[in-house]
Amino acid sequence: MRALLPLLCAAALLATQPAAATPALPSIPKLLELCASTTMAEATARGERLGWQRLSDTRLEPWRSGFLRHNGGTVEVVGWQRGEKEGEGALSFWIAKGPNAHRACYFSAAGAPGLLNDLSEALGEPDNLDKTADIVLASWTFGPTQVQFAQTGASAVVNYAYTGR
Repeated sequence: MRALLPLLCAAALLATQPAAATPALPSIPKLLELCASTTMAEATARGERLGWQRLSDTRLEPWRSGFLRHNGGTVEVVGWQRGEKEGEGALSFWIAKGPNAHRACYFSAAGAPGLLNDLSEALGEPDNLDKTADIVLASWTFGPTQVQFAQTGASAVVNYAYTGR
């Protein structure tokens, strides 16, 4: 019986542990590093380090098909979802080829306080900043690179696009 006591205690402890924690939001330097990737392999490797759930090709196909109808050319895309529930966070990176060739990265998260301040610390003051009671919009332009930020309530979005060839 004494030999079973440690096992029972360990089992009770494991049974009361919370479910796996939702992975952390990426730091702004890590997010910008991923978004500045020049290849799909580079972006994929950086994204995998976040510990987020990788989105399947099947899950990405509706987005990809819509993008092709709108943009033409070809597109490669990879994406991740933070946590089990939609809305906890999403991150995608794509490279489009053809008449509107570009690389882009899209990040969304709920509960990301301080994201605008963190972006401003990394990128400098925004070129454009518009704050209302409900919405905050900001953008930065560095040559062929544009970074756009939007926040409403606790939900925020960052879009990073490089249009250089």
